[in-house]
Amino acid sequence: MFDSGTIKLYRKGNSASAGLMPVDAYTLQVECCYEERTVGVTRYAVGLQNDARIEMIARVPQNYEIKVDDVAVLFPYSHIDSSVYQIYQIQQLKNEDDLPCTDITLVRYEGIDAGEIINN
Repeated sequence: MFDSGTIKLYRKGNSASAGLMPVDAYTLQVECCYEERTVGVTRYAVGLQNDARIEMIARVPQNYEIKVDDVAVLFPYSHIDSSVYQIYQIQQLKNEDDLPCTDITLVRYEGIDAGEIINN
């Protein structure tokens, strides 16, 4: 369980002084291990109907601090992933061992590289 890699969740904010053009700044909110879950056909189809191509589901230990507007950077043990994902949906549930956990549905956040967030 939670053996797919680590996930870092960032909250987007503005670091510009008042009156200046906004400058995106990302603050690390959560860092933990995750378990990759299968995206079912129904969930994928519903996402497409709402113009969201669901890429994956990450299961993490239960956390109520995660918000839908947060972004995620994955560090999978199986490969290198330089993508950034936006949180599409959050579900609080219990796993098959009756332990509390959180499922995070992720869509790829186009136009930004993970290095831009991590090095921010």
